[in-house]
Amino acid sequence: MFRGAILVVESEPNLLETVVRALIDEGYTVSGATHSQEALAIVAENTIDLLVTDLDLPDSSAIELIKRSRLFDPEIGAIIIADDNSYHTLIEAVAAGIHSVLMRPFSRAQLISACAEAMEKVHSLKEYTRLKALMPLFEVTRSIISELQVDRLCNYIVRTVSAETRADIVSLMLLNESSQELVLKAGIGVPQELVGEVVTASDEPLSYKAIGNVAPIQINDIPPAQARHHFGIASTLYIPLVSRGKAIGVLKASNKTHRKLFTRYDLEMLTILAGQAAIAIENATLFDKVRVEKSRLSRLVKKVLQAQEEERSRVSDELHDTVVQWIVSASYHSQTAKALIARGKFADATLELEEANRIIDQSIREIRRIIINLRPNLLSELGLLEALQYHLRSMEKETGVICHFIVQGKPYPLNWPQEITIYRIVLEALNNIKKHSQAKEMELAIWFTPEAVRASVIDNGIGFDPAKVADSAHENGNIGLLSMQQRANLIDGELEIESSPGAGTKITLIIPTTKKRESKHKNGVTSLVRDKKGGEL
Repeated sequence: MFRGAILVVESEPNLLETVVRALIDEGYTVSGATHSQEALAIVAENTIDLLVTDLDLPDSSAIELIKRSRLFDPEIGAIIIADDNSYHTLIEAVAAGIHSVLMRPFSRAQLISACAEAMEKVHSLKEYTRLKALMPLFEVTRSIISELQVDRLCNYIVRTVSAETRADIVSLMLLNESSQELVLKAGIGVPQELVGEVVTASDEPLSYKAIGNVAPIQINDIPPAQARHHFGIASTLYIPLVSRGKAIGVLKASNKTHRKLFTRYDLEMLTILAGQAAIAIENATLFDKVRVEKSRLSRLVKKVLQAQEEERSRVSDELHDTVVQWIVSASYHSQTAKALIARGKFADATLELEEANRIIDQSIREIRRIIINLRPNLLSELGLLEALQYHLRSMEKETGVICHFIVQGKPYPLNWPQEITIYRIVLEALNNIKKHSQAKEMELAIWFTPEAVRASVIDNGIGFDPAKVADSAHENGNIGLLSMQQRANLIDGELEIESSPGAGTKITLIIPTTKKRESKHKNGVTSLVRDKKGGEL
């Protein structure tokens, strides 16, 4: 037999105590009240299954009490205690849906029998209502779980809540992982321009409270006078969206009229729906992250393939512009020497052969340089700083350009992609200085900070117009600067190129080495190379 909660409302204290004690002895949870306002306060704060009330109360009628109690819970059962001369009022009570009438005087057995019968009816009705309310959730849950797009899923959830609870206003807010602020993702009855906006704790204190406590909040029967201060809301439910024990957002439903107060069945249904919705939202969010990551990886692969092709083109152009031309020149000198030997001009032939040998030696050195650049054994053997210093010494010896090397901050280990990117970009910058800049002096500066490592290559050469070079890069096959930019992008770095005709060139590479990304550094890099007068080169 179902033993629920009973509220006894009787203005006569002795009878109230007798009835309450008899029902407690039968195993019921019993509360007592002497007037309707006290009874409504108990109904508002507690789950009451059966109301046993005197027909005539000092501050209200039993019929009015029953009607107002059922605003909180439509399935509350009712038994009326009446006198023999109350038939006209009892007709109204029956119409109001009471389960039984106890005529004074009544025995303990009659009281127990009436309460047991009414409680069984109430229990059966509540189970039926509960199942009826939960049945649509099976279909809803299937639809929710199958949706993998977060925005569409959130809109579907608020539409479902509005339809199932007849709520006037429904909103779904999700926690931003980094800021831990709520963001409105979908809503019905709210201005659509607010969707996507941050909802602060001062705007929605109870939403944040529901998340913080990981527990639903139900506010019912806000008096009309106070409802004006709650934006006209008479009843509200705050349901935290909880997945794997962690609140990820909140579902809020509100009604503006006192005729549609939310019941505990609405609370139960929304709690179940919110649980399924939270799982679905988290799955959809993860799916979105996977989709974004897959797209990012796809773009990364394309960049890598493009970088490989451009590297091959660069090597091809470098061989064609240097080694191939030199070998052709050496061949011409060799053929000329052969012709001179045939005519007996041995001294002239010797000069031609010496020039051919010089060109071949130069070609061998260039091929070795290209091989070293393609497979940087120096980087593996010496480390980044020593390898760069080696190339600077070689460049100074080969070209006569005065080279400065400055390291600031305490060097710390970098991962291989970071090291090879710095190495490649610096070598490309040095190669550009040798081939195009006509510089007399240059500087390589490396900064080590906790947030990033910066490499800056500065020369006092003839400079160039970066915009024009970028526009004509593919047409002319000059892809060095583009290759440098793409290498930086592959590791989330930044490449800054500052130059103008006649004013030298500064190339700065910034590579973040922590999760905290640095802001743009265009105005934050200063030159350490100065001429004798103290001016920048």
